[in-house]
Amino acid sequence: MNFHFTKTTVSSPIHALYYLKLVFFLDFEDGLRGAGVSFSADGHDRLVRCHGHALQDIVHLRELNFKEQPLPDLIVWPSCHEQVVAVVDLAKSNNVVVIPFGGGTSVSWAVQMPKHEERMLVVLDTSQMVMDVYTGMSY
Repeated sequence: MNFHFTKTTVSSPIHALYYLKLVFFLDFEDGLRGAGVSFSADGHDRLVRCHGHALQDIVHLRELNFKEQPLPDLIVWPSCHEQVVAVVDLAKSNNVVVIPFGGGTSVSWAVQMPKHEERMLVVLDTSQMVMDVYTGMSY
Protein backbone atom coordinates (compact mmCIF):
# COMPACT_ATOMS: atom_id res chain seq x y z
CA MET A 1 0.00 0.00 0.00
CA ASN A 2 1.17 3.47 -0.77
CA PHE A 3 0.16 5.63 2.22
CA HIS A 4 1.73 8.93 3.21
CA PHE A 5 0.88 9.61 6.85
CA THR A 6 2.60 13.00 6.85
CA LYS A 7 0.61 14.25 3.87
CA THR A 8 -2.22 16.58 4.84
CA THR A 9 -5.08 17.26 2.46
CA VAL A 10 -8.53 18.70 2.63
CA SER A 11 -11.33 16.25 1.86
CA SER A 12 -12.60 16.55 -1.69
CA PRO A 13 -16.23 17.57 -2.06
CA ILE A 14 -18.45 14.96 -3.67
CA HIS A 15 -19.28 16.22 -7.12
CA ALA A 16 -21.96 14.89 -9.47
CA LEU A 17 -19.21 14.19 -12.02
CA TYR A 18 -18.02 11.26 -9.89
CA TYR A 19 -21.46 9.67 -10.21
CA LEU A 20 -21.48 9.46 -14.00
CA LYS A 21 -22.96 6.25 -15.31
CA LEU A 22 -20.36 4.21 -17.16
CA VAL A 23 -22.31 1.37 -18.77
CA PHE A 24 -26.05 0.94 -19.12
CA PHE A 25 -27.90 -2.14 -20.47
CA LEU A 26 -31.64 -1.75 -20.93
CA ASP A 27 -32.16 -5.49 -21.48
CA PHE A 28 -30.50 -6.25 -18.13
CA GLU A 29 -32.54 -3.65 -16.26
CA ASP A 30 -35.77 -4.73 -17.99
CA GLY A 31 -35.00 -8.29 -16.88
CA LEU A 32 -34.52 -7.11 -13.29
CA ARG A 33 -37.89 -5.37 -13.40
CA GLY A 34 -39.50 -8.52 -14.77
CA ALA A 35 -37.99 -10.61 -11.96
CA GLY A 36 -39.14 -8.10 -9.33
CA VAL A 37 -35.58 -7.30 -8.21
CA SER A 38 -35.03 -3.86 -6.67
CA PHE A 39 -32.15 -1.88 -8.19
CA SER A 40 -30.66 1.60 -8.29
CA ALA A 41 -28.22 3.61 -10.39
CA ASP A 42 -28.26 6.48 -7.87
CA GLY A 43 -24.81 7.94 -7.30
CA HIS A 44 -25.01 7.76 -3.51
CA ASP A 45 -26.09 4.09 -3.57
CA ARG A 46 -23.20 3.31 -5.90
CA LEU A 47 -20.68 5.25 -3.81
CA VAL A 48 -21.67 3.55 -0.54
CA ARG A 49 -21.16 0.09 -2.05
CA CYS A 50 -17.81 0.59 -3.78
CA HIS A 51 -15.64 0.40 -0.66
CA GLY A 52 -15.15 -1.30 2.66
CA HIS A 53 -13.95 -0.03 6.04
CA ALA A 54 -10.19 -0.55 5.79
CA LEU A 55 -7.71 2.34 5.92
CA GLN A 56 -7.12 2.08 2.17
CA ASP A 57 -10.87 2.45 1.58
CA ILE A 58 -11.08 5.56 3.77
CA VAL A 59 -8.10 7.16 1.99
CA HIS A 60 -9.71 6.32 -1.35
CA LEU A 61 -12.95 8.01 -0.30
CA ARG A 62 -11.18 11.02 1.14
CA GLU A 63 -9.28 11.59 -2.08
CA LEU A 64 -12.14 10.47 -4.36
CA ASN A 65 -9.75 8.55 -6.57
CA PHE A 66 -12.30 7.03 -8.96
CA LYS A 67 -9.81 6.72 -11.82
CA GLU A 68 -8.07 4.05 -9.76
CA GLN A 69 -11.27 2.36 -8.59
CA PRO A 70 -14.47 3.13 -10.51
CA LEU A 71 -17.97 3.11 -9.09
CA PRO A 72 -20.28 0.21 -9.93
CA ASP A 73 -22.89 0.97 -12.58
CA LEU A 74 -25.86 -0.52 -10.75
CA ILE A 75 -26.80 -1.86 -7.31
CA VAL A 76 -29.30 -4.74 -7.04
CA TRP A 77 -31.13 -5.87 -3.88
CA PRO A 78 -32.53 -9.38 -4.31
CA SER A 79 -34.88 -10.44 -1.55
CA CYS A 80 -34.65 -14.23 -1.95
CA HIS A 81 -32.64 -17.06 -3.46
CA GLU A 82 -34.76 -17.12 -6.62
CA GLN A 83 -34.02 -13.45 -7.29
CA VAL A 84 -30.27 -14.07 -6.87
CA VAL A 85 -30.55 -16.85 -9.46
CA ALA A 86 -32.44 -14.45 -11.77
CA VAL A 87 -29.75 -11.76 -11.39
CA VAL A 88 -26.94 -14.22 -12.12
CA ASP A 89 -28.78 -15.66 -15.14
CA LEU A 90 -29.46 -12.15 -16.50
CA ALA A 91 -25.85 -11.17 -15.93
CA LYS A 92 -24.60 -14.25 -17.75
CA SER A 93 -26.87 -13.67 -20.75
CA ASN A 94 -25.98 -9.94 -20.92
CA ASN A 95 -22.22 -10.27 -20.20
CA VAL A 96 -22.50 -8.26 -16.97
CA VAL A 97 -20.03 -8.47 -14.06
CA VAL A 98 -21.69 -9.24 -10.68
CA ILE A 99 -19.82 -8.43 -7.47
CA PRO A 100 -21.31 -9.61 -4.14
CA PHE A 101 -21.80 -7.17 -1.25
CA GLY A 102 -22.54 -8.62 2.18
CA GLY A 103 -21.85 -6.72 5.38
CA GLY A 104 -19.80 -4.01 3.68
CA THR A 105 -16.55 -4.58 5.53
CA SER A 106 -14.70 -5.71 2.39
CA VAL A 107 -12.37 -7.97 4.36
CA SER A 108 -12.04 -10.00 1.16
CA TRP A 109 -11.58 -6.87 -1.04
CA ALA A 110 -14.48 -8.14 -3.15
CA VAL A 111 -16.05 -4.70 -3.67
CA GLN A 112 -13.05 -3.28 -5.47
CA MET A 113 -14.27 -2.65 -8.99
CA PRO A 114 -11.94 -3.86 -11.75
CA LYS A 115 -9.99 -0.84 -13.06
CA HIS A 116 -10.19 -1.52 -16.78
CA GLU A 117 -13.44 -3.45 -17.00
CA GLU A 118 -15.60 -2.30 -19.91
CA ARG A 119 -18.63 -4.45 -19.09
CA MET A 120 -21.43 -3.27 -16.83
CA LEU A 121 -20.45 -3.59 -13.13
CA VAL A 122 -23.30 -4.66 -10.85
CA VAL A 123 -23.09 -5.00 -7.07
CA LEU A 124 -25.42 -7.62 -5.62
CA ASP A 125 -26.29 -6.33 -2.13
CA THR A 126 -27.62 -9.12 0.10
CA SER A 127 -28.88 -6.81 2.86
CA GLN A 128 -32.55 -7.25 1.86
CA MET A 129 -32.50 -11.04 1.89
CA VAL A 130 -34.43 -12.74 4.66
CA MET A 131 -32.95 -16.00 5.93
CA ASP A 132 -34.56 -18.55 8.20
CA VAL A 133 -31.84 -19.19 10.77
CA TYR A 134 -33.20 -22.66 11.56
CA THR A 135 -33.35 -24.06 8.03
CA GLY A 136 -30.83 -21.81 6.27
CA MET A 137 -33.38 -21.17 3.52
CA SER A 138 -34.17 -17.71 2.21
CA TYR A 139 -37.76 -16.70 1.58
